Amino acid sequence: RTVMTPDKVVYMATLGGARALHIGDITGSIEQGKRADIIIVNTKSLNMLPHSDLYAAIVFQANPGDVQSVLIDGKLIMYNREFIDFNLSEAIKEFEDLCGKIEIRAKKLTEDLLRKENKSKDI
Repeated sequence: RTVMTPDKVVYMATLGGARALHIGDITGSIEQGKRADIIIVNTKSLNMLPHSDLYAAIVFQANPGDVQSVLIDGKLIMYNREFIDFNLSEAIKEFEDLCGKIEIRAKKLTEDLLRKENKSKDI
């Protein structure tokens, strides 16, 4: 809390992050012609009260359960906490498959590294 103000954190998560990735001309702020990635947050949940500073409430008080609706590139993905045209089971399966591939790759990299270390000790 003492290192960065909440408005700076929100800036870094939006336009500042887009600019850092050199994509500030297509996303990061709500402007005509830019991609519309928007979340709508319930500011009336108990954990969000009081909220005299909305930036502080979003940064320090909000949790994932407060996200009510989501638009990605202008397409409504979640409305009133219900996914629209999104197969959560399929996404979980794809994620688990990816995790399995990462685990296999990480294991191989670790084995290769250990083999190199053992080889250098033998010399």
